[in-house]
Amino acid sequence: MVSGVGSVIRVPADYSTIQDAINAALPGSTIIVSPGVYHENLTIDKTLNLTGEDKMTTIIDGGGNGTVVEIRANRVDFQSFTVQNSALSFGDGGVLLYNSSRCRISGNIIVHNSPAGVVLWSSHDNIIEGNIIAFSGIILPGWIWGWSIGLAESNNNTIVGNILSNSVICGIDLEKSNATIIQFNVIQNSDVGISLWHSNDSIIDHNAFLNIRNFQIIMEAYNTTWSSRQEGNYWDDYVGLDDGSNSRIVGDSIGDTGLPHLGVDNYPLVRPPFPIPIAFEEAFYPVAVEGNSTVSTFRFVQAEKKITFNVSGPTATTGYCNITIPKSLLRDSPWRIVLNGTDITAESFIAENETHSSIYFTYNHSISNVQIMGTWVVAEFFPQAMLTTMLIFATSMILLKARKREENNLSSSVQ
Repeated sequence: MVSGVGSVIRVPADYSTIQDAINAALPGSTIIVSPGVYHENLTIDKTLNLTGEDKMTTIIDGGGNGTVVEIRANRVDFQSFTVQNSALSFGDGGVLLYNSSRCRISGNIIVHNSPAGVVLWSSHDNIIEGNIIAFSGIILPGWIWGWSIGLAESNNNTIVGNILSNSVICGIDLEKSNATIIQFNVIQNSDVGISLWHSNDSIIDHNAFLNIRNFQIIMEAYNTTWSSRQEGNYWDDYVGLDDGSNSRIVGDSIGDTGLPHLGVDNYPLVRPPFPIPIAFEEAFYPVAVEGNSTVSTFRFVQAEKKITFNVSGPTATTGYCNITIPKSLLRDSPWRIVLNGTDITAESFIAENETHSSIYFTYNHSISNVQIMGTWVVAEFFPQAMLTTMLIFATSMILLKARKREENNLSSSVQ
């Protein structure tokens, strides 16, 4: 029984289905959903806070019947669910905001939806934050289409701290959508990273674009800002140097040559701004890379039990790299570290704890290939408990970086 505005309703304790709870709730109520699989297609048409108790085990399954969660109201908070299995050939995907404003979609796992994970139509001033959105799109004979996040005729929205992986076509697609803030997202394993169609005045920085099959910016837009405080994005096809060229600062982790990268980024980051969430199957394993080199073409090769990437830097200087790898992804016994075909394991420093391995090594700067080879690699099916840990850690590290930068910017503005 709903008692009034601000009431807390529990599913299935108070109502057996989520939609029944939505229908009964007064605007401003909170609906808390216990773990379970809910075979529903929801319509949210009033201001609500809809929260799953555990995003890994509180699952809304659309069963291939159109959009899974459709929001047609303002000030809706939707968080901590798994949203999966929208229609293969019709509907608007996992989560749709239609003519909705000041909503927040946060902390969800949105997978196996088509044509998109999250779609905004004529919706303004919303926040999409800290979600994992993967395997979005349609692949049918003669028809390949799909993206992780799509905005159409939607302005002043913020997309921050999400992991967007394995979309069929594009990570983020903006169409006639202005003043979008896109920061601290990982966009990986897609054909195109980002497209901007007649979408102006966006701010796009501190994102990581990884393993994009067709590195290009599809853009018909004006006044797009690709950096904040002279720090841009990380592109893993960028091989320029942080050498102080063009009267810049050497060693500040900002590329100084080959600019603007892809014709847009004058301040590309030479290393990822946060741990790289290696995607394997439906899990993400954050690998941290620190050093003083440009890091490019970072790949995990499960079949060969290795991580491989390239490093480069100013000639006649010494480079170093420290890489921290979760043991749930790749393990030693023993490790083998190879630089340009030469085994440098004996010259490397390796530290182990219960959950991670840290590997440190140095080299003379040139364009060099690094291969880190283990003897155990993540299997196709990994324990659910570890999967949960990896998912939460990967997204929390990205959001932590974003919030620290916001705090630093606020502190600088106050001073």
